[in-house]
Amino acid sequence: GGANVRGDLTLPSSAVFYNNHAAKAGDDIYNAEGASITFGNVGSNWILDDCNHTIDGWYKDGMPGEGNTIGKRWCGTYDGNVCVSNGEAYMESMQAGEYETKIALKAAHGAQTTPPSPTPDGGGHTHYDPTPSVPVVVVVPPKTGDMPLWYGIARFLGLVK
Repeated sequence: GGANVRGDLTLPSSAVFYNNHAAKAGDDIYNAEGASITFGNVGSNWILDDCNHTIDGWYKDGMPGEGNTIGKRWCGTYDGNVCVSNGEAYMESMQAGEYETKIALKAAHGAQTTPPSPTPDGGGHTHYDPTPSVPVVVVVPPKTGDMPLWYGIARFLGLVK
């Protein structure tokens, strides 16, 4: 997951902390017995990669039980259908703040009545075609030095042919 806290951790309110995945519990936050974590609310523009719904809060995710037992994993719904295949609807919300107990959390959403953006195709697949960001690389060779070396680096980076 995102944070497996075994000591003390304070995430700043500006922390962007979502869309992590863990095998057993706490996709985004797992706070172990005897540990302490402090964190803020979810962001206003966070989108859950599990289903492309808007994230609206923190939810229990495999809340640790006694011994090695693991509780239910988060699984939101859309018009009564589960957002995660092979999941059982489970959306127990938690507040942001300070916790000094064993917890497992996911930045996720509750029951939805509006379709995710974009709408699933009916076959369980969601088509999402975001506008890709294009990195810009500017290579400025020094005024002195080995120009063939700089040209070779720029060619390697695909900046010149």
